[in-house]
Amino acid sequence: MTVRRETTKRYTRMFQTIWMICFPLYVFDIALKSKLSNYVNPKYNWLVLGGCMALFVLGIVILVLKRWKGEPGGHDHSGGAFGLVFWTAIIYLPLVLGLVVGTGALSTRGARQSGMEVGITPTAASRAGEEAAGGETAGWNFEDWFYAVAGDPEPENYEGEKANIEGAVMSVPEVPDDCFILNRYLILCCAADAVPVGFPVRVKEGLRIPPDDTWVRVSGTMTADEIGGRRMVVLEADTVEEVEAPDDPYIY
Repeated sequence: MTVRRETTKRYTRMFQTIWMICFPLYVFDIALKSKLSNYVNPKYNWLVLGGCMALFVLGIVILVLKRWKGEPGGHDHSGGAFGLVFWTAIIYLPLVLGLVVGTGALSTRGARQSGMEVGITPTAASRAGEEAAGGETAGWNFEDWFYAVAGDPEPENYEGEKANIEGAVMSVPEVPDDCFILNRYLILCCAADAVPVGFPVRVKEGLRIPPDDTWVRVSGTMTADEIGGRRMVVLEADTVEEVEAPDDPYIY
């Protein structure tokens, strides 16, 4: 039993060392494909990549020095052979899921499950630490409009302003049948703290509302209206045009 246990410990440490090399390589591959922003706010990329580089170098050193073999009979707190195998499987799980499922942006399904509040709310405003853009509102993008309304949520202040913004279509029961939510995610640190934010869009008669998760460019006029018993900024759409999803779909 002792020989079997030592063999299990040795191979488990070897697989842990291999993970220390493979996981950083996986993250580097995501970064090279410009998909790291699906997980992390770009301003923290240096921290993620620096940590992965350190882990990669440590794994190489352990592999070269064969430290993964360990010392026979050495004391450990892993819970025996089963614990060693179990925790090794746990650390491999994200790597396997990433390779099998792939990388992708958050969908509107997650926004509905998280109980998204319709419109730009004071909660969103408390998270918005930037000033709104200047100039003509017709040239503002989704992020510019978000920070403007989050900083000054009075709907009447935007009455009649032209808008031309892109986002993902999301249907929610709180809005009328002729409306949908133009949705994006606000990320402060990483995808784990992503908050769905969006503008209600009212379409004119004859305009089709695309399926959920379809990326669209909406052109129209901002107005103040009441939806779900609350007065908010609503985009009255003149056109709804389907577009390709951007490489970086989030706002920061």
